[in-house]
Amino acid sequence: MKIADIRDANMFQSLVHRLMVAERGADFHVPDDSGGDRGNDGYDATKGILYAIYCPEKPDTADYRRKALSDLKKAIQLASEPGYSVRQWIFVTPTPIREQLQAEIRATAGSAGLNVGFLADVHLEDLLRRHPHIRDELPDMEYPQVARQLDAIRAPLSPLRVFLTLESQVPDEDLERVFAKDAGYRRYSSDGPLPPPPDGPPPGTSSCRLFQSDGFLDIQDGKLVGAGLIHLMGPGFPFNRRPASHTVCRISGSSLKDVIGPNEPLCMHPEIVVEIRKGSEAGQGGAPKMITFRSKMDDARKVLRLSAIDNTVFADFLTDNIYPLQVDGSKWSHHDLSGATLRIRLRFFFVEGLACLPESSWPRLNALQLLIDGLYVISMQEETIATQLSGHSTEVQLTGDAVSPTIELEYTLPPTDFVQTLSQS
Repeated sequence: MKIADIRDANMFQSLVHRLMVAERGADFHVPDDSGGDRGNDGYDATKGILYAIYCPEKPDTADYRRKALSDLKKAIQLASEPGYSVRQWIFVTPTPIREQLQAEIRATAGSAGLNVGFLADVHLEDLLRRHPHIRDELPDMEYPQVARQLDAIRAPLSPLRVFLTLESQVPDEDLERVFAKDAGYRRYSSDGPLPPPPDGPPPGTSSCRLFQSDGFLDIQDGKLVGAGLIHLMGPGFPFNRRPASHTVCRISGSSLKDVIGPNEPLCMHPEIVVEIRKGSEAGQGGAPKMITFRSKMDDARKVLRLSAIDNTVFADFLTDNIYPLQVDGSKWSHHDLSGATLRIRLRFFFVEGLACLPESSWPRLNALQLLIDGLYVISMQEETIATQLSGHSTEVQLTGDAVSPTIELEYTLPPTDFVQTLSQS
């Protein structure tokens, strides 16, 4: 049942009282009105707000005007009595009342020196999201966001997509190979002028953060000192900011397709394996419950964006849909992620003379997000990314000048944070 659908006056008043106590604490006074209705359904002593709560059994035929003006008259009387310092009167209903009636109530209250406010379902739902424990205190109520959340955690854990950003420290020759024709390559120096607007600061500005289409420049005393990349998944995700002095390039994948080949090592698309283990739920033979997703190595031209801040190169990728290897993968749901351990492995393949980087330039994981069923995101935090382990693959037999660098990362989803993680993603 939505808040707008409540028809039980006692339930609605109880909900409003719980929400206001959660929001205001001891400043919100809940009256015992068994001795008679004096127009006080709640009083905020600190803010001087008097509440009137009205929930009609039959909203279509309810006389909101009569009820509101009657309660307002009582509020004006209370405002003149000892023990009250009323500056505002708020009328609380399950659904908003008409604008014309609101205007009449404001005018009536204004003539008595009171301000007026109105609370309805949209305001109360927002309070409920801030204080979700109240749902447990009112088990007869079921809210839309709760129902959607339950549907989400019961939905199949498939398909999975992986968004990742790889970071490499490269020598000048590798930087030049890909970025030499870009306008940002070697554009800045410690003794040269900054470019004119819009690529440089406005006239007369020597220190600022200059935002561009998908990043920014930090300028101090007329010199470039740093640059940033806005995350391709949106402003809610962490951005990269690095010191800079000579190069800032951000090239979309579509612009790169004519510049790089399918095996360009600066944007090598790795094989990605995601294992999800549920240690607390044993399968047959006592083995931990496990599901595995595996994406193949792909064309380097699948890169979404290739960027450089000085000699640090960033490559952004998003895999296609990945489905579980297990036949019974459909038995897994979002709920199984609660308390599960995620093990992510990336494997690259370099061949000297064909597609290779020096070991000092082998990529490291900079950012990683798992996109579940196209709707929900698990984002690895910076402290988790910092625990990654680099090495050589032990799963493939290599000969000659071939090498297979690997990156491994492990993370356990806290059970207490799981539902909140999904709902906020």
